[in-house]
Amino acid sequence: MRTGLVVLLVACSSSNDHAVTPDAAAVDAPAVDAPAMDAPAAALELGTVTAHVPAACSNGAGSSATCQLLSISCGAYSDQVELAVSRPALPIGTVTLHGGGAGTGYWGAQPDLITPLLAAGFQIVQLKWVHDWQVPGAGARHAACLPATAYQWIHDNLRGAGGFCGAGTSGGGATLGYSLSAYGLESIFDYAMIVSGPAVSKMDVGCDLPDYTGPAPSLCPQIPQPLNPLPASAIDGIEQTTTCSCTTPDCVLAADKTRWAADSIVTDGASYTYPHTATSFWFCGNSNTNGSTGGGAFYYAAVAGVASNDVSLHCYAGAQSTCKGEGVFDDPNALDAAVAAMTAGCIARH
Repeated sequence: MRTGLVVLLVACSSSNDHAVTPDAAAVDAPAVDAPAMDAPAAALELGTVTAHVPAACSNGAGSSATCQLLSISCGAYSDQVELAVSRPALPIGTVTLHGGGAGTGYWGAQPDLITPLLAAGFQIVQLKWVHDWQVPGAGARHAACLPATAYQWIHDNLRGAGGFCGAGTSGGGATLGYSLSAYGLESIFDYAMIVSGPAVSKMDVGCDLPDYTGPAPSLCPQIPQPLNPLPASAIDGIEQTTTCSCTTPDCVLAADKTRWAADSIVTDGASYTYPHTATSFWFCGNSNTNGSTGGGAFYYAAVAGVASNDVSLHCYAGAQSTCKGEGVFDDPNALDAAVAAMTAGCIARH
């Protein structure tokens, strides 16, 4: 464990949250009301991997990685994803890493998750999209067919012994959230680490905060007010809407709000019962104003609201932490804690 900084790691939930590091302060969070949801609908259909070929690795893949390119089709839209595989001599499990936003850059080398997880014995598979997994106009829920299909292919074709686990930051966390809640991949993931989000968990709230009258989502004492407006350009582009976070009174179009609600991770018919998938949520409370904490709070509440789930919450903030915005792991204590959590949590559960 690195020294020199005081960690503000808080395990905040009910008794099902047990992932507390020895140097962490455990504090009970305010009660969280799980959203009322209909019975989960049938999982959305995955797409098809139409080709997979060896490829030269892009920058950020890591010096020991070998790469291949998957071509994925999901109905009317498709994309290619580069997979960078770093493999120890005797893998004890497989960890996927997905970057934020469009996912067109690798996430793992900065901050360095690859080196310690490789040293712990995990095979690392990083995902990097050629274009944008958030297909403009497709809607995030349906565009998530692309990463969900990639995860299924990685599980079926690259996974070896041990656990199959994933970590994603911001939009990368959204790929895991949709995969679990909409595409039925609780059936393959043993552990999911969701970092800084997902912002798209309740787009109808984040895009129209003045109209929201429900209970404020709660995280930990360090982040008492997680709600912030979502960035209009990003959401309107993905959802093919025009009024996200508009600034004049009553400017949000009802049709836009209906689309945001239907395409969110927390929506009617989604699944939050993960009996074989442990989850952890990681947030920074310093200068984080882009909607990722608020969205993540809604998804955390939905998952933590199922008493049988194994879920933990980790928050960093204040002068004691060097994190900023979505950069939770810019705090070396948070990075060390995350590596320890993945090492302990990525075990076979299925």
